[in-house]
Amino acid sequence: MKGDKPKVDYLDRGPAGSRACEYLALAKTASDHAGRLLALIVMARYAKEEAVAQSNRSFSPLSVGRSLPWSEEVLDLVDELAAERLADHLTADVREQRAAQRAQDAERREHKQAIEERTGRLEELTAEQRDELLGEASSVLGPYSPQTFDLRRRIEALAEGTEDAEQTDEPVEEEAQPDAA
Repeated sequence: MKGDKPKVDYLDRGPAGSRACEYLALAKTASDHAGRLLALIVMARYAKEEAVAQSNRSFSPLSVGRSLPWSEEVLDLVDELAAERLADHLTADVREQRAAQRAQDAERREHKQAIEERTGRLEELTAEQRDELLGEASSVLGPYSPQTFDLRRRIEALAEGTEDAEQTDEPVEEEAQPDAA
């Protein structure tokens, strides 16, 4: 122990995987197994990869998909459980990262709402404003997201409709037909 802090020893990837399997194999009941899985998730979330050689780092943050309504809450719940059981100095870095992530998520939600609002009145926008909206949607929602794809299609349809309208607004001169006598 150095001063007040206990020394934390991190295993390399191979030995860590073996130890995790051994740890899970000791579970006797389903609840014991669930508790051990949760403990491994917390270990993965709070492990400091800087403590091992760069060649042994996973470079894989613990992430949760966004497909379920409660997906965004999963990491918060893991952090809440960890904060109850772990010392503050062990969770400080992750709590700061999570706070920054929440701020980014809130900003993304605001951008998404603004995009949805402007998409609702797409017909009122100029061609330049539509292009700006499409660029913003590509950057916020992703260039290949379903929402961006649908927006692109609607903008293209409006542009084609405008071109058709412009073509039909122009008077069409008919060629003079010679009178058949």
